[in-house]
Amino acid sequence: ENQRRAETERALTEAVRATEHANLSKTRFLAAASHDLLQPLNAARLFATSLAERAETDETKALTAHLDGALTSAENLISTLLEISKLDAGALHAEPRIFDLNELFGQLAQEFQVLAQERHIQFKARAKSVVVQTDPKLLRRVLQNFLSNALRYTESGGRVLFAVRTFGRQVRVEIWDTGIGMAKSDIPSIFDEFKRLSEGVATEKKGLGLGLSISKRICDLLKLELKVHSKPRVGSCFSVTLPIAEGTPQMLSTRSRRTSDALGQPLKGRAVMVIDNDASILEGMTALLGGWGATVHTGATLDDARALIKSYPEIQVALIDYHLDDEALGIDVIAVLRALRGDLLCAMITADRGDDMFKEARALGATVLHKPLKPAALRSYLTLKLRAMPLPPSA
Repeated sequence: ENQRRAETERALTEAVRATEHANLSKTRFLAAASHDLLQPLNAARLFATSLAERAETDETKALTAHLDGALTSAENLISTLLEISKLDAGALHAEPRIFDLNELFGQLAQEFQVLAQERHIQFKARAKSVVVQTDPKLLRRVLQNFLSNALRYTESGGRVLFAVRTFGRQVRVEIWDTGIGMAKSDIPSIFDEFKRLSEGVATEKKGLGLGLSISKRICDLLKLELKVHSKPRVGSCFSVTLPIAEGTPQMLSTRSRRTSDALGQPLKGRAVMVIDNDASILEGMTALLGGWGATVHTGATLDDARALIKSYPEIQVALIDYHLDDEALGIDVIAVLRALRGDLLCAMITADRGDDMFKEARALGATVLHKPLKPAALRSYLTLKLRAMPLPPSA
């Protein structure tokens, strides 16, 4: 009997090990596949933006708008899959801060008030100043998912309530809606991947079925209590509970304001270097940056970068891809460029989210721009950085 028990335990251990290995392999494959898929999408985004900025007729503008929407949906799906793979692999780390929940609440309330008005949904926000300690970016992601679902599954004329309530030393953020609701037996399954709540409310953009899955993983990571109450044809309530914290709250970072410099040709008279091993990316960047008035010099290797910086002293900015051919890394290219030209503005463009890579870039004084690269974010970054730099003599 002891031998039979030992064999059963060994078999169970092997089964658990095989399951863990399969899950790890799935996670690694998902991350690698998503990273590779972002490359052609990134190129397509550059071309689409360049085309949209050159569109003159209403028909062309409408077509480019549809193209932009399709690319955005694909990018969101892949980025979300990457996020899930990081959560499953334990590679996503929380960065808790002490902050006033009212600041984050106010930002979200303002954003979703506009969306609610567009859909003719009554949106009420009941704020309360409470100091908490958690990761504000991850908490924002959870609340965004809940608010998006509340608006998506509530019909025109319905109501959504976004409220903060305190109970002793705890605070609970609640999102109530008068949407289609769901049966109690269906609630456990809504946190599964690709599980949509329902298709009962017609919307232009249907959910991917991943938002609640990510929210559950984030709440587990942050050790936050997540609850759901719902009733068919009455509505739902999603809530997150966290402890009230002691300490002086920090201000959350605010978005940079748009300036008139971002319009027209903000890079006129500027020279930019782009290093990437993907020819389509180089063509897309040339079209995009050229449309903003820049002179663009491209290459694919460290040798190309070294030759360009020596041949064109007017170059002020270098945009470098992280993964190059022959296992070369963009961080090494930036190190060489900064050694040759200490005043060169460098940015590394990557789909990776690794902390080590980010620290290496920061140590070299380089900015990290994530794929899929948003042209508006790139233009804002370049405009802001170059504003303090004089035009080169050749301009």
